[in-house]
Amino acid sequence: MSKRVRDSAGIQSEIDKVTIEINNAGAQVEQANAAVEQARQARNAVSATLRDIAEKLQHPDLSKHERAKLVAKQQLCASDLDQLSKDVDHLRKKEEQLRKKEEQLRKKEEQLRDEKLQEGGASPDGMRRTTLPNLSS
Repeated sequence: MSKRVRDSAGIQSEIDKVTIEINNAGAQVEQANAAVEQARQARNAVSATLRDIAEKLQHPDLSKHERAKLVAKQQLCASDLDQLSKDVDHLRKKEEQLRKKEEQLRKKEEQLRDEKLQEGGASPDGMRRTTLPNLSS
């Protein structure tokens, strides 16, 4: 009998650890999601700047100096946009990995809870079930 209690307590301890890991993974997913959104906003801002520069470059009355400054800025923005796009892709992949990790932990928690129920002989509602003999012979 004491072995069963110890096993159940060990399983519960493992469930508690997995629950903490799930909470940590969930927080990491939220942080990754926020980082993705921030990178997207930065990428969109750079795209808007590029559109603005392209519009300014259309003016025929630009001096060579102004045009050169705009072209240099355009090149920097294009480089920034490329890097931000890569960052967004990387962050999205990281977020997806974290979501998968969280899902795996949830499955592990569910398995442990099932194992605990089987070990403890309790039903999901926490009540012990007994099988009554069939008296209708």
